[in-house]
Amino acid sequence: MDEEKERRRATVHEAAGKGHHETVSALLAAGTDVNTQDGQERTPLHLAAENGHHETVSVLLGAGANVNIRDREGMTPLHLAAKNDHHETVSALLAAGANVNVRERLK
Repeated sequence: MDEEKERRRATVHEAAGKGHHETVSALLAAGTDVNTQDGQERTPLHLAAENGHHETVSVLLGAGANVNIRDREGMTPLHLAAKNDHHETVSALLAAGANVNVRERLK
């Protein structure tokens, strides 16, 4: 992976986790993969959902983010939003087709 691509990948995760939806939009427009995964196999959607950043979640879903993708522990963005009581984000994920029957991996 070239250095610029790696920098964009790390930046989109950080921006999504902090709710910087305009930065996320710009990075996606520059060619960053919306479903890129970090070391924990989390996507930007995982991080935005976990932190209840509804606008960022909307940007990512609009860009084609996989709503049912699992991280290393088997958690989906829906799991993370629900766990943290982010009701508006949960509603958006459900409207986008999040599967309520996906179970996290048991340890």
